[in-house]
Amino acid sequence: MKSIFLISFVTFSFVGFSQNLSKNLHLNKYDITEGLRIQNDIRESFGLKPYKMDSTLNRRAQERSNHLAIIDSIDISTDELGESVFYAERYNIDQLYKSLFKEATVNWIVTREQGSDQAYQQITSEKATKIGVGFAQSLFNYYVVAKYDSIY
Repeated sequence: MKSIFLISFVTFSFVGFSQNLSKNLHLNKYDITEGLRIQNDIRESFGLKPYKMDSTLNRRAQERSNHLAIIDSIDISTDELGESVFYAERYNIDQLYKSLFKEATVNWIVTREQGSDQAYQQITSEKATKIGVGFAQSLFNYYVVAKYDSIY
């Protein structure tokens, strides 16, 4: 009887934890819209067409962010798509998950000023026209991945 109670307790605890996590992992529409708006505002200033969200790229970006959360590290993608990655330590940013894509986009722009301009080049790519976004969290970090239909 004790083992049944223990199994039930662990199962319900895990399910409750997973439901809470999945609620926190959701990038809300406002966040995605704002991050995309910022990228498209920059593109507009260069006379480029705005990025459009793409469901296939969303899936690829989600798979990639899940991978980064599992290994809990940044590594370089080997696919043919453009990619920008952002991570933030969870304990430093209690409520940031509500605007992670927006924060990632701002970070990609700001890091250009610090000598790392690959993400900015991806945002301003003439070849890329579509974007997808994925988000995952590990025990210690949040990961945001933007996938683009072409490398800058």
